[in-house]
Amino acid sequence: MEPRFEAFFIPLDEKIVNGRAPTRRIDEARCYKNERFSFQLAYKNEMEELFPSDPVVEILSPIRDSLTIRPVEEVMVTLPFRKSHDDFYSLYEPGVVGDLLLEEGAPFSFRYGVYRSILLTYEGNGEPGDYPVEAILRFGDGRVAAKASFLLRVSPLSLPPLSLHVSNWMHYDALASYYKVPMFSPAFMDLFHAFLDEAIVHGVDSLLVPLFTPPLDTYVGGERLTAQLVDVKVEKDGHSFSFDRLLTFMKDAKARGIRLFEMSHLFTQWGAAHAPKVLDEEGHRLFGWDTDSLDPRYLSFLSSMLSSLTLALEENGFGKEEVYFHFSDEPNAASKDRYEALRNALLPSLRGYKTIDALSDPAFSSLVDLPVVAMGSVPAFQETADRPIFAYHCCAEEDRHLPNRFLSMPLTRFRALGATLYATGVKGYLHWGYNFYSSGFSKRPIDPYRVNDAEGNFPSGDSFIVYPGPNGKPRSSLRLETLSLALSDYRALCLLEYRIGRAAVLSFLSSFGFGGDFSSYPREEGAFDAFRKALDEKVASL
Repeated sequence: MEPRFEAFFIPLDEKIVNGRAPTRRIDEARCYKNERFSFQLAYKNEMEELFPSDPVVEILSPIRDSLTIRPVEEVMVTLPFRKSHDDFYSLYEPGVVGDLLLEEGAPFSFRYGVYRSILLTYEGNGEPGDYPVEAILRFGDGRVAAKASFLLRVSPLSLPPLSLHVSNWMHYDALASYYKVPMFSPAFMDLFHAFLDEAIVHGVDSLLVPLFTPPLDTYVGGERLTAQLVDVKVEKDGHSFSFDRLLTFMKDAKARGIRLFEMSHLFTQWGAAHAPKVLDEEGHRLFGWDTDSLDPRYLSFLSSMLSSLTLALEENGFGKEEVYFHFSDEPNAASKDRYEALRNALLPSLRGYKTIDALSDPAFSSLVDLPVVAMGSVPAFQETADRPIFAYHCCAEEDRHLPNRFLSMPLTRFRALGATLYATGVKGYLHWGYNFYSSGFSKRPIDPYRVNDAEGNFPSGDSFIVYPGPNGKPRSSLRLETLSLALSDYRALCLLEYRIGRAAVLSFLSSFGFGGDFSSYPREEGAFDAFRKALDEKVASL
């Protein structure tokens, strides 16, 4: 058999698993004028085994200046899922998948005998037209290994702005720990800006703001690196507060594109039993695990702080529809009375600002102004609450075909998020782990290039969707780029709705297997290619 080198294009939402051949070959694609659109160049080298110099990929196209070219690196899937799963996974045992995106120009290898890929991203906002893209893969000595051709059709139509909110929680301690910089120092803010901009470019518009160190994913009695933006001074008759750093932080984030601010949780996770870590201006602990959430001293402290803060928010132009307050993440049935008592105690101090929390139990529906509901529980909440809700997923959404982003899952399973958000009528999406570079329960920092399952606590890929790159810049992932694609699907459906109405769009979705819950979407190979092609053609015909 003659040595050979093959190269061809595949969609963004097909990951290469264990070096096996991808199956969805494409030679053209369509995108909207203002759509950030990605596709992959897959290749397999059976010509050379040793590489004295790095290979090169040359892209020839009239839109070359609008294309970003990034090699896709494999990562290990050490924990595909935990105790349950369904039949829509790419891996059921440990293995390797393409996910990590290196920087354009980063060294990479034509590794022998396995399929690999390179991601091409059209940054959008160019002139409409049909644009050929020719890829030439060369060995380091200049020899041509393979060529492949593609046609990108850029529509004259533009997608509308995203009409739902998207949140991926930023973990501030992870940035400070990984890059070894002081929290909220100038060096830290440079990191924060880079990671925030990366999130915003992919559709994120909501930010978790650390009033006090967020009491999330922390073992009882343990603590995370302090991330507190409210300055507290102990006075003879109570406490005084400065919100200067907080407001500067929020104004900065708003200027960069954040539209919704989630004030960090005022009580601990899974039941609101304790106070978060709160320090005074000299670094002395005022409250923490040893503080019962119903302690009158803490409630008095919170009442005073919230009354002052909400006034400051109003005076600085942060309205009641763009700032929400978290109480406790996923309170359980045993804590319902406590949660309700805390809400009743603090509601007057919020002065009309609303609450937001992640929930699974519909019994809490009336106690949270904006429920963020686990995807499997959305139908139950919609039956009891005639108001907007958000949806979230995490490590628990590993079965029932619910959309999720584990490394072991097909990318189309994550892509289904966009159309199912539209079909269910949910108004926002949240995930807890944008960059959680820690073990489970935050016992210690981890190296995300070596550990992607939080030391065996979460399925690989659940806890972060960006990687910390060199020079303080984040590295994206195929999963984060797929989030962009899912949100583009959502925006295209909204564009169609403007022309034919929501009922007709739901009928269109139904013809492709989308229903009124997050488990109902097509899973056949190529189904999303056919769906998006039909959607674009329908929009263009009207």
